[in-house]
Amino acid sequence: MSNDAESHLYRSSTNFTRVSTMLRLMNLKAMNGWTDKSFIELLQLLKDMLPEGNTLSNRNYEVKKILLSYGNGI
Repeated sequence: MSNDAESHLYRSSTNFTRVSTMLRLMNLKAMNGWTDKSFIELLQLLKDMLPEGNTLSNRNYEVKKILLSYGNGI
């Protein structure tokens, strides 16, 4: 769990960790009423846009599971 919180989104990323990115994306999803389908499509697009080897999940279920493990009741 602490590895996710501390691991960078991709090798040269200095501003975002895996967890901080997922949390911000889930906040956007909630604030804007995105469907799970549209959110999954966004995750896949972002994963494809980021450098190879990035740690962003492209699955809504995995994002929720990771954030729930931190007690962020999603």
